[in-house]
Amino acid sequence: MVKIAEQHPETREQSIAAITHQLGQFTKNNPVLNGMLVVALLDLKAVEAAPVMERAFLQIEWMKRSRAIGRRCS
Repeated sequence: MVKIAEQHPETREQSIAAITHQLGQFTKNNPVLNGMLVVALLDLKAVEAAPVMERAFLQIEWMKRSRAIGRRCS
């Protein structure tokens, strides 16, 4: 989608919306997919998607930390 948006600027907003929507499902997505979606948004300089990227990042960090705490407590 990044290439499409780069080659056809009129599709940029739609591309960003689609990528942002998928990233909004970050709790259901594979972490690798989430990373790829964030990279795509960064490539498109999609500052409007920053809140979704931040929520995804914070959720992932929280999950990592809670797992680490769980391992220490077992």
